Amino acid sequence: MLRLCPRFPDASFVEIRLKRLPSTQCISVSVIPGDAPTTNLRIQQSSLIEQSTKRALGLDHLKLCRDANGSDCRGGFDLAPHYPGPPLYFCVDDGFHGHGNYRGTVSLSALEKPETQPVTLNIYSSSAGAKTFGFFLILAGVVAAWVTKVFASNRLTRDQELLSVTLLRRRVEALQSDLAALPAAFRGATPGIDGDITRLLQDLSPENLEPQHFIHPASPNPFAVPVESAGLKTFLADRDTKVNLLTVLVEEGVKPAVQMTTRPARQIGTC
Repeated sequence: MLRLCPRFPDASFVEIRLKRLPSTQCISVSVIPGDAPTTNLRIQQSSLIEQSTKRALGLDHLKLCRDANGSDCRGGFDLAPHYPGPPLYFCVDDGFHGHGNYRGTVSLSALEKPETQPVTLNIYSSSAGAKTFGFFLILAGVVAAWVTKVFASNRLTRDQELLSVTLLRRRVEALQSDLAALPAAFRGATPGIDGDITRLLQDLSPENLEPQHFIHPASPNPFAVPVESAGLKTFLADRDTKVNLLTVLVEEGVKPAVQMTTRPARQIGTC
């Protein structure tokens, strides 16, 4: 699709009025000669340049036509003095597939005046395919920006909140491993401690912390309840006290008791 946005130059040998048409390929040019006729009016030169790629839109694709369909573009039109007739048209043919913003001047010439008449044009060229690609490119940029600024930031904050939880949970898992390493005869002999460890592991799981709003959700939610950072600190302090107590019970109670029980009995000799 082409969108032409002209500016109005001062005219000396003709008065030029530009009007954009509903058609996307042509723009009307009202050429009104003065007291003398205009003979062999044509496009002499085009200096339209795409602003990014510097590609030129030359006379091989830009035509001066009698109709808005671009079917009569032979050029060299003759106009009577004070010509009140239908307008002429700047048209870009269907073979032009360049995309971008083309700016520059189009110079008209006639036999009555040696110097040319410049007309400044600003042409935007696009297509349905280019617009579709641009839409999806913008959409991809929006998604990438969301992932970078919102999702990644939320995940980083969540990981920081879970750092203290993970360290405490590792201490509980270490106690669980110590009990699992006991001789087979003593496994399950401490149901109270085993139950406390199981409950602590459940308490320190993200699945338990998130519903209580102690940590940010895994997926950002603009309607989520604010995180209770103070509540998380209190929660972890309470669980830390329980972990310290269990550590004392396992390290200074269970393990020494098992060692004493499994120690070989000392044989007493007889004389």
